[in-house]
Amino acid sequence: MAYKHRLISLLSVLLIVLMVSWFFNHFTRVSKPVRLGQSSEVKRNSLAAAQRFLESLGYQFESIHGRDILTTLPSVNDCMIIKHFFSSLAADKEQALLDWVANGGHLVTSLDKNYDENDDTSGYHFFDTLGIQRHFNTYHSDGTSAGQASFQYYNDLESGKVEFDPDAYLTLGERETDFAIPARSISSEDDDVPAYHFVQFHYGQGYITLSSDNRFLTNSEIGKHDHAWLLALITGTHKTPEKIWLLYDLVMPSLWSLLIIHAAPLVSSIVVCLLLWTWITMQRSGPLLDTVETKRRDILEHLNMRSQIRWRYGQHQQTLAKTQQLVLKHWQQHYPFLARSSMDEQVQWISEHSGLSLSDTRHALLEPVNDNQGLVLQAQRLQQLRTSVTALDSNA
Repeated sequence: MAYKHRLISLLSVLLIVLMVSWFFNHFTRVSKPVRLGQSSEVKRNSLAAAQRFLESLGYQFESIHGRDILTTLPSVNDCMIIKHFFSSLAADKEQALLDWVANGGHLVTSLDKNYDENDDTSGYHFFDTLGIQRHFNTYHSDGTSAGQASFQYYNDLESGKVEFDPDAYLTLGERETDFAIPARSISSEDDDVPAYHFVQFHYGQGYITLSSDNRFLTNSEIGKHDHAWLLALITGTHKTPEKIWLLYDLVMPSLWSLLIIHAAPLVSSIVVCLLLWTWITMQRSGPLLDTVETKRRDILEHLNMRSQIRWRYGQHQQTLAKTQQLVLKHWQQHYPFLARSSMDEQVQWISEHSGLSLSDTRHALLEPVNDNQGLVLQAQRLQQLRTSVTALDSNA
């Protein structure tokens, strides 16, 4: 028997070895690239590729959203890239931003609102004070490929190519530029006013860099032509910034997010208080009792319980007064002349014919009670007066 078991075990091991050998002889492990699509960061931030490029150049970088950065502006040695400039800013915030640039900061941004002739405004009060406007024109003045422009950055011997929205351009009025990329394919409405796709100029000790659109900085375009080179030139030519701030979204976070970030202890306290209040206002604690279907009580038990409740809540005087009126009315219905008599005469006549003394009859029909024992005695006397009427009728 032992020999038979060993033989079966040996054959089983041999079968497993053969199966494993067959598997590895017929299947090969290979690596296969799988496209996962855009990451959540790229979907959220259209300038994420520009950020990665600048970080590869050694810059310290931070991406943010909302307007919190305007409350506490960064160092004047930093560079701030704003995807689209704020369409509305408080006067104190505008002045603070201008002072930040004048003291040495570098502002890089683009405009996406066009000049409104009716209101005579560019849509940006900040740039109205600087005389800068963005226009939109579909007329191309020469044979240059629409949207593509060549540039030569300062004294750099090499020239680059960058692509902009072919119909958008900037006008600066009489302001002089340090570097500009003209919109040669566009004629402005006033031919004497130069049109630009891209400008950079001094403001105080700092710089302002503007573009008619920021398409060349987006994730899908930063790798084309010389877009990345232009970004590297404008951020680090004049001075190397200590840190670059990228404001990729002007939308403020939700109120709930702000509460969680800035008032987490308060939110936690409110939640705990609500839970405690809910627990206190509950009508029970512990498991529910099994529902038992009770039998309907009879009328006498109901009246007894109702009387106890009325006594407990001080309503017995009303019940007693109604009972006294019913008993007196019962006597008046059987002896109508009582209704025409005075109350003293009625009490005296009822006392003489009911068997109760005059004081007990008056107390039963007219006087209130203040204790439970008195109420019991009063009820007995009223019951006796009620039955006396029936006894008199039967004797008659």
